[in-house]
Amino acid sequence: MKTLKLVLLLASIVFASCSDKDEEPAPVGPSLSYSETNFSSTYRSTGNSGLPALNWNGEVGNISLSGGQHGIYINDDNGTLHWNKYLAPGTYKVTAVATNSSGQATVEIEVENEFMGYFEGGLNANPASTTLTNDMTIDFKADGTAIVNVGFNGVGSWTRDESTVTAVVSFDGGTNFITFEGELSSNSSPAWLKGFYYNGQQAIEANKLGYFAVKID
Repeated sequence: MKTLKLVLLLASIVFASCSDKDEEPAPVGPSLSYSETNFSSTYRSTGNSGLPALNWNGEVGNISLSGGQHGIYINDDNGTLHWNKYLAPGTYKVTAVATNSSGQATVEIEVENEFMGYFEGGLNANPASTTLTNDMTIDFKADGTAIVNVGFNGVGSWTRDESTVTAVVSFDGGTNFITFEGELSSNSSPAWLKGFYYNGQQAIEANKLGYFAVKID
């Protein structure tokens, strides 16, 4: 009887050992990586991250974007990050998130969208009116130089604070200055920069000379 019990005990141990070996491996969450995670772009241009390495490891999953901005989106089939011309200037950090029933993988991506470009439009000499009476262009260079043409050129520099763009230029070689300051609207096609121009090197209400509006496709 003791021998029978010993045999049964050994058999149960062997069976349990074999059962452990035959168990299915635990499900694995997705893996996600990009060959590059920092991107530079210029205002009103488009771009993408390229196809990432994405493995769902046998599970069904989905990919999404966390912290997204207007103009930045992700292809929810293959995980490619895209940005379009509606992206406002600035530096943006977003996170690609791949999720399935077994886990989650995240990658932080940075897109720097540099402001620059050639704007065309007009201006007037009446701050109370938005009717444009004369043609003008503003060329915002990447090096911070601004060239304003109103039939003749004024040269100076520009700065940007969020959506406010300011250009201080001189039409006589640096003796007198005009300040152009406007609000940039990027969520439209074309994008508009609309505001006022002032006598001097600052946007002072008492020195306001007229209204301007310029656009870029």
